[in-house]
Amino acid sequence: MTLEPRGSAGWWASKVAAVSPVAGLGPDEIQELAAEQGGVLPRAYVGFLASCGRACGDVLLGTDAFYPSLVGLRRDAESILAEDGAPFRLGDDDFVVAIHQGYIVLFMRGGDSDPPVFGWAIGEASPAQAAGSFTDFVLGML
Repeated sequence: MTLEPRGSAGWWASKVAAVSPVAGLGPDEIQELAAEQGGVLPRAYVGFLASCGRACGDVLLGTDAFYPSLVGLRRDAESILAEDGAPFRLGDDDFVVAIHQGYIVLFMRGGDSDPPVFGWAIGEASPAQAAGSFTDFVLGML
């Protein structure tokens, strides 16, 4: 039995096997998102997108976190921050992974292969860490 590396597409597939429906993205769609976010996506996020970037059952239900809603998500997050007058801005190495109901922005910070996830809500002065890694963030919802 071969164990898949944590965060790989195969590893994610094994974790979400009981979740229905599950649908992943192809390489071209993942590349589109990477180009839009302005860099190389973290490995754990790429694995997640390949396994369930289009649908992942009830995980993040009601949240813009799946393709095609991911297209333009960084731009939308930057607009929300600007409209609220938030005192911080997304950095070049921040990757927006979700916007919940238009008032909570979730993003990964840093170029690590499985970076921490931060959340910010309208009216807050600064973001707070939501999980120590993207993997732990998603696993907490399964």
